[in-house]
Amino acid sequence: VYSDAFRLKLRGASGPEYRKVQDASAKQIRNAYKGRKVPDDVAEKNTLHCIANGLIAGWDGGLDEGGQPRPFVPGDDGKALEFSPQNALKLITKLKRVRDFVMLFSVDDSNFETVAEAQTKN
Repeated sequence: VYSDAFRLKLRGASGPEYRKVQDASAKQIRNAYKGRKVPDDVAEKNTLHCIANGLIAGWDGGLDEGGQPRPFVPGDDGKALEFSPQNALKLITKLKRVRDFVMLFSVDDSNFETVAEAQTKN
């Protein structure tokens, strides 16, 4: 997924990486709340954790004139933001549009090639 200034590398919500993160997080929630209602803020933090750690696999700042990836610079300070799950969490916490896009894109399996499809293209 990309624009001129920002490219995201995303995983599908039905993929093993996301399921692993989601299962581990759900287990922690179950153990912590043992059948009690999970507070909304805890559920929201859990969702953000799963998106940042399971769906976002990387990013860059688009391509330069030579076709090489540029660093992603999200603010006016000129500092590049390197990809990490922690930085992904900061990004989707601050930018709800990005979070919503990642969630909507990742749940649609037609947005992702299977390994077999990718191999037949090569």
